[in-house]
This record gives sequence, structure tokens and C-alpha cells, in this order.
Amino acid sequence: MEEIRDALVGIENQLEQINKRLGDFEGCIETRTPLQMLRVADMTRQTQ
Repeated sequence: MEEIRDALVGIENQLEQINKRLGDFEGCIETRTPLQMLRVADMTRQTQ
């Protein structure tokens, strides 16, 4: 049960990060600032 709880906490943390990034992205669209858009694109890029 503890493994399941830990997995759910991890999923919750990931969802919080996604929501934060989406909020940042929406804010960039509203301001129409290319530099902020670039910053959001860098945050969402997958690291290899």
C-alpha cells in the first residue's frame, strides 16, 4: 500500500507541475511576449 501511496504522490506532483506550466503558457499568450514564449518552450522541452 505504501508503494501505491508513493506513486499517487508522484502523480499528484507531476499534475501540479503540468498545471503550473499551463498557467505560465496561458499568461504568455495573453502578453504576446516572444521572450516569455521561448522560456515556456524551454521548460517543456524533454531532456535527453
